[in-house]
Amino acid sequence: MKKSILTKAITIMTFLILLNVSVCFAKTNTYIINDEYNFEITQDIPQNAYIKIHIGNINASVYSQGKINVYPFPNEILEDDYGNKILKYNYSTLTQYKGQTFTVGINKTINTTDKSITEQGYISQILLKKYLSSATRIDSDNPYIVATAQDITKDCTTQEEKAKKIFEFVNMYLTYDTSSTYRNKGSLSAMLTGRGVCEEYATLFCALCRASDIPSRVITGYNAENLVVGQKTESIASYHAWPEVYLEDKGWIPLEITAEYYKNGVKEVYWDGFLQLPDSTMYVVEGIYNNDINEVEWYGVNIIDYNKFITLTDEKYFEDINDHWAKINIENLYNKEIINGYEDNTFLPDNNVTRAEYITMLSRMVSYLKLNKYDVEQIYYPQDFEENWVKESYDNLMKYYAFYSQDIENGAGYSTMNYVFGDTFDMNKPILREEVVALLAPFLRYAENEEIPLTDIEDSKFKKEIIVSYMNNVIIGYEDNTFKPTNTITRAEIATIFDRMSNKEK
Repeated sequence: MKKSILTKAITIMTFLILLNVSVCFAKTNTYIINDEYNFEITQDIPQNAYIKIHIGNINASVYSQGKINVYPFPNEILEDDYGNKILKYNYSTLTQYKGQTFTVGINKTINTTDKSITEQGYISQILLKKYLSSATRIDSDNPYIVATAQDITKDCTTQEEKAKKIFEFVNMYLTYDTSSTYRNKGSLSAMLTGRGVCEEYATLFCALCRASDIPSRVITGYNAENLVVGQKTESIASYHAWPEVYLEDKGWIPLEITAEYYKNGVKEVYWDGFLQLPDSTMYVVEGIYNNDINEVEWYGVNIIDYNKFITLTDEKYFEDINDHWAKINIENLYNKEIINGYEDNTFLPDNNVTRAEYITMLSRMVSYLKLNKYDVEQIYYPQDFEENWVKESYDNLMKYYAFYSQDIENGAGYSTMNYVFGDTFDMNKPILREEVVALLAPFLRYAENEEIPLTDIEDSKFKKEIIVSYMNNVIIGYEDNTFKPTNTITRAEIATIFDRMSNKEK
C-alpha cells in the first residue's frame, strides 16, 4: 500500500539538470532549509518495508544553487523520469530501529542570485520532448486548452511572442483564490473556473505553452520576500510555484505570473514578471513540479510527523572559502555557531586542526545536538593539561563523555581521553584522522556490520571506531577506498564531518 503526505499549499515534487550557462552574479541571499521526517519502526516490521523521500534538485535553475546533506545516508538514491532525486531506506536500515523512532534529517543550503544569462542554455532533446508533453495537471493535450492556445497565439511568429501572449492571457484571466474548491487542481481546473493559486497560474501557463510548441516547466520552492535575516519560519507559509520557458536563443527563463497588478482600481498585466523574476534572490528553488510522484511514501512503518523550516541567513562569511570545495559545509557550521573563523575574517580551511581546536569544535557540536550529559564536578585532566582557553569547552565535552561512557570514577571523560591520547594531552599537536573518529564514536549509533570498503584500517588502534563512523555515514573515505587513519585533518574536513552530523538535530 502506498501512502503520501500532501502539503497545505502545493506538493513539492522534484527536479532536473544543471544548464550550461554563463552567469553574472550581483546580489545574493543564502537560505537554510531543514526537513525532518519521523517514523515509528515497530517490532514486527516486514522485510519489504521501505521509506521513500523526494528531496528535489536545488540546482535546477541558474539563479538558485546549493548543496543537500542527508542523515542518515539512504540505502539507495533513485531518480524519476525527470532526474528527480529520491531517497530510499530499505529493511536493512529500518530494522536497526525496531521499537524506536527513525528520523531522516535533510539540510539544504541554497544560494540565490540576481542573475543574467549571457550564453545559450542547453538541455537534452529527451527532456525537451518531456517539456512539450502533457502531464498530470499540465493538460496541454486537452482540446479546450489546445484551442485556447491556438487562438491566443494565432498572430505570433516567434516563441517569445507566443509566450508573451500566453503570459498576458493567464495573468489577466485568473483570479487568485485560496478556496479548496480551486487551489491545487491544475491547469484544466484553472481554465474552466478562472481561479486558483500559484500552482494553477503556473500549470495553466505551461499547458498553453506546451500546446504552442514552447518547452516549459513549473518550478517549485519558496517566495521568501517577507523573510528577514535570522528568521525561521514554517515553509508552508511561503510555498510557491512559478513557470519557466525554454527559448532557443536564451535557455530557461523564469516568470512571475501569479502577481496581480492594479492601477486606479483596474487590473492590468503584471509585465514586471514576464521573462524575469522581480527579485530572483527571493526565489528559492527546490525543484521541478511533477504531480505523478509523492513527496514521501512508506510501507511497513508508521509516520509520526514531518517538520520543515526555512531560514534566511546572514551573508557574512569568510573571505577565503569562496572557491573552496567545503564552502557550503563551512557556512552551514558557521550558521549553527559550531565553528568560528579568525579576526581577519578568514577560516583557513586547509590548515591542520590541533587537538585543542578539535575538542572545542566537538564540544560545540554535541551541545548543538542537545545530547545527554552528566553535570558532574569531577573532571579528568591529563598530566599536562593547562588551564587556558580550551578549558571551558573541554569541561563541557567531558560531561557528555561521562553520560555515554558511564565512567566517572576517575573523573568525567577519563575512559575516552585516556584511551585516545594516553596520559598526556599535548594540546597543540595536530590531531590525526583516526583520533577524530575515536573521540566522535561514543556519540554515534553502534554498528554491527563490519563489511566496509576502507582498505587501510586493519592496523589502526581505532578500527572499531572508524567502522562505526563509516556505518553512521559520518565519514566516507577517499576515492581510492582508503581512510588514511594516521594523516592529519584540515579544518574543512572537520566541517564536512560535523555538517553531516548536524543534519540530524535531536
